[in-house]
Amino acid sequence: MNHAHQTGHMLRNMMVKYAGPQPQNKTEIETDTAEIWKGISLAEALFPAWAILLCPVHHPEMLFITRNSEAILGYPADYMMQLTPEAYFALVHPEDLSIVKHMVEYMNSFILKVEHFNPIHYRFVFHYRLKQPKGGYMHLLDEKVVIESKHKRYVFFTLFKEANKDQKLFQVKLEIYQSQGYSQVKIKDYVPHQSDVNITQREKEVIGLIRDGLSTRQISESLAISVNTVKNHRSNLFQKAKARNSRELLLYAQQAQWI
Repeated sequence: MNHAHQTGHMLRNMMVKYAGPQPQNKTEIETDTAEIWKGISLAEALFPAWAILLCPVHHPEMLFITRNSEAILGYPADYMMQLTPEAYFALVHPEDLSIVKHMVEYMNSFILKVEHFNPIHYRFVFHYRLKQPKGGYMHLLDEKVVIESKHKRYVFFTLFKEANKDQKLFQVKLEIYQSQGYSQVKIKDYVPHQSDVNITQREKEVIGLIRDGLSTRQISESLAISVNTVKNHRSNLFQKAKARNSRELLLYAQQAQWI
């Protein structure tokens, strides 16, 4: 099966499995599949510097990524399509990882809070660093958009490309754009350490002692609190920072200006 036929087959299956109104209409599915495939082909031709990833709206499953994936990201398309969300996160720079997870959470909460949210009216652009197979990291623009077919079926596109020199000067962040007439206007610059992720004074004391290399028992003795209380504070800090270990916790704490 060639590239075009394989993509069309995946799109058709996606329409049946995830998208659109019920009951499913075979003619509508075929029409929408052809329309979206035409859009992908056009995007590939118009934006050769972007790798385009396709997945259903509200589902993390990667269904397709354009053939230029290896040229843009350093990873072949077949490899990218096999990645789980956690496997992809493992490629994000350790200093950016917790922030990126917070940004994804913020995007999802933003969508839920917008009354009568229409996905085609918004665009989300993430800035972060992605590991390269041969070493080092690229500064990545990760742009998320949705297209709508004739029969009101939605498909989620993620567009990847390396940031230009000017964009590399910006910090890790999320930009949100909204369609207004014939243009898109930036309505939000979101940086997690400027958000409502706050910690208590006691948690600040605990994380300061973690930074100083003290063990849980030593922190307990230093603050005159029980070991279990220290463990509870540590657990809360890890949850707030979305960190998997002390190194990630301290990296996020520095960026969030907790310490």
